Amino acid sequence: MSSCFCGVMAKGVGGSNAHAIIWGKIDRESESSFARSGSRARGLAFWPGGGGELDAESEPRRGYSIMFQTSTGGIQQAPMKEIDSDVFAYTLTVRETGIERFQICLDGNSDRVLHPGVLMGMRDKPVLGPDTQKEAAGKFWAIDTRATYVVEPGRGMPGCQGNASASVFGPDAGQPGDRFQVQLMISGKYRAVTWTKAEKETSLLGRI
Repeated sequence: MSSCFCGVMAKGVGGSNAHAIIWGKIDRESESSFARSGSRARGLAFWPGGGGELDAESEPRRGYSIMFQTSTGGIQQAPMKEIDSDVFAYTLTVRETGIERFQICLDGNSDRVLHPGVLMGMRDKPVLGPDTQKEAAGKFWAIDTRATYVVEPGRGMPGCQGNASASVFGPDAGQPGDRFQVQLMISGKYRAVTWTKAEKETSLLGRI
């Protein structure tokens, strides 16, 4: 199928309803150029046993840094610590927006960026790069603790007309202030980015 229609519906808590019908088609020319660029991941994304090796351009001289947005809208870099052999980590704190997007760069150079190749990359997505800042623009891993508001038309309470709604949480469900340890793992030529929720720090007063 080279083209299709798609409907998107939204319902406001005040009773407003909106529905959009979207049409799209595959751009064969763009698809071909993307395939020629070699950006599309092929084969295994990560193999713990390793195998092969990264080329010199894909290895840092000093280390890795994580790049993320600050509460004022700027971009901050922070060095990642090697916590095990070829495992680099940094702990991110989720801001009031409930979502954190990040990339990883080599040697603090914003023109040597690792990224997932998509807008909202999930953990364990293939690691692409290093690419320039322009090539990596808009391609981030995302830790999303927010709920998604889902509406099911015609599924209201028995005997009543209307829709049912529910909040659905993803694998990173949480709230602002939660901390996640982001890890970049390297094994031979294979690389993977993943994260886990860190335990909350307990004050001495809270332990009494």
